Amino acid sequence: MYTIRKNAMRLKPETFKSMLKRFDRPLLVAGPLVIENSVLDLVINIIKRWNLPVVATANTYKFFAEKNVEAKAYGLVEIVNLLQDKQWKGLDGKGQYNLVIFIGCNYNVLLQCLSSLKHFAPHIKTITICKHYYPNAYASFPNMDNRRWLKYLKKILES
Repeated sequence: MYTIRKNAMRLKPETFKSMLKRFDRPLLVAGPLVIENSVLDLVINIIKRWNLPVVATANTYKFFAEKNVEAKAYGLVEIVNLLQDKQWKGLDGKGQYNLVIFIGCNYNVLLQCLSSLKHFAPHIKTITICKHYYPNAYASFPNMDNRRWLKYLKKILES
């Protein structure tokens, strides 16, 4: 029997780094707010630093392609549905992911997607590195302003 955490653990950059090292199949899902908040370059550096496979949602695929970052284009709800399917072999055909990191997605949509993953895919841990707290994630950054959010993202890049 699975036990389900009621609220997300508050995440710090140091905790993010240690959690990421524990999982062998991470996936980063990037939403359109990475463009609006001018954090695209930081996200690309995080992707390269941690060698993360990327799903680009909404209109972000074009921006990743322009920066020569390999990404797969899916809708947010579409990728969440695939993650719930235990038979899905992942973007690379090597198996299901055990950690999914979300950044820059629409709050209301991601909140519901995380609820779905929490209840129907308990084998996957979810982390949000957005500027808003998501109680349905396994771990989430706290609510913060843009300045503090950028500082947290820069700390993720430090060794």
